Amino acid sequence: ISLLQSAIDAAKPGDVVLIAKGNYTVTKTITVGNGVTVAGATGNRDDVILDGNNALRVASVTGATLKDVTLSRGGGGSGSGVQLGRGGLLENCRVTGVTTVNNFYAAGMAVNNAGGRVRGCLIDGNSSAGSTYTSVAYCQSSGMIDRSVVRDNTCVSTSLSNGNFPGVVGCQVTSGVIRNCVITGNSPGNVTGASFVTGCGVRLSGSGTQMINCLVYGNTYYGTQSANLQGVGITDSNATVLNSVVLGNGYRDNPVQNFTGAARHRNNVTDKATADLCTDSFEGTIANLFLQTGNDYDIKAGSALVDAGVAQPVAEQGLDFHGRPRLG
Repeated sequence: ISLLQSAIDAAKPGDVVLIAKGNYTVTKTITVGNGVTVAGATGNRDDVILDGNNALRVASVTGATLKDVTLSRGGGGSGSGVQLGRGGLLENCRVTGVTTVNNFYAAGMAVNNAGGRVRGCLIDGNSSAGSTYTSVAYCQSSGMIDRSVVRDNTCVSTSLSNGNFPGVVGCQVTSGVIRNCVITGNSPGNVTGASFVTGCGVRLSGSGTQMINCLVYGNTYYGTQSANLQGVGITDSNATVLNSVVLGNGYRDNPVQNFTGAARHRNNVTDKATADLCTDSFEGTIANLFLQTGNDYDIKAGSALVDAGVAQPVAEQGLDFHGRPRLG
């Protein structure tokens, strides 16, 4: 790893530093900047493992690119897997095994994105115990999370009632954008209080925040049921939720708590009570919309999602998770 950092420091803007297949123990945070790209040599993120041994932040990326690697077992608080600064890009990476314990502020414990972009990544299997303000991925300062999956992340014994720091397990987005993403199977565990609006899947706050073309499904909790803790928690009436499916979230024994808080909702699929309050939205179920294979969701033939919603420039130009055009 010391040789890797030396190669990064010696590289010029536009240079690419390749990491050979292998499992590497990280003893000092890998810092990438100056327009350099650091990439796994094979292009398969499973072939290069950068392991922080739950002791430190694995990587920090500002004005540069890190791609095609797995960031494993970061430790500490915010950004333990990776910290993205302005102009930083994390692409085709997996962030997993991050653990935070008794850390008050663990926003973006796996990925803390402050003005960068997360694209085509898998963020899974991360956990927090005893932390008050927790999210797995935190996107702020005009940052973006795009074409990524956030799944199966957990918190244990979480109180969500401490001052102005409501907890969230999946994604916290503040004055940023999350689009074309799947957020599923995340749980804040045994919740003892939720005095403020939050979400066990996604929390949207700050003017200009957007959630577009996302699936938020099966993010649940148990313990004390609260109307403030739902699949998507929204704290700013100027936030936008568009072309998204939000179903099966909330209290584990009755997962129909999908939205809480005010926002500009358009063309979403959710439970009947919420759909009745949203513009051009309708009721649906996962079974009649998707073919589900494990953690993969494909729109089924005849689904009400076909030709529905509002076409977006990003959708017209983009690809789905299988590399197929989003619009035919």
